[in-house]
Amino acid sequence: MNPRIQDIQILDSKRKHSDYWIVARGIVEGSEFNGSFEDELFGVFIVNGRFDSVMTVIDMMPTPRWNDYEMWISDHELTNVTVSGHGATYEDQPLEKTYQEPKN
Repeated sequence: MNPRIQDIQILDSKRKHSDYWIVARGIVEGSEFNGSFEDELFGVFIVNGRFDSVMTVIDMMPTPRWNDYEMWISDHELTNVTVSGHGATYEDQPLEKTYQEPKN
C-alpha cells in the first residue's frame, strides 16, 4: 500500500449477503505522475453493509495506465467476484481477474 494515496473513489459495488464486493481506486493528491505507477492503486475489497469498514482486502494493484484506466465488477456471486478493466481513452490493456473469497 502507498501512504501517499489521498483521493479514494468507489468505482463499483455488488451485494454479498449483508456485505458488499467493492472495486476502488486511490491516487496521490494532485494526480500528477511522479515516476511511480504505485501512486495510483486499484483495490478489490469486501466491506460491511454500511460501507464504513473494510472486512477483507482481496487484492491491491498499481494502475496499468496512469490516470486513464477503468475497472468494474463484471460478474459476482456470494463467494467469488470477477473484475474487468481497460484503458479509459482507447479501451486497451484489458484486464480480467476472478477472485475467491478467502476462507477463514
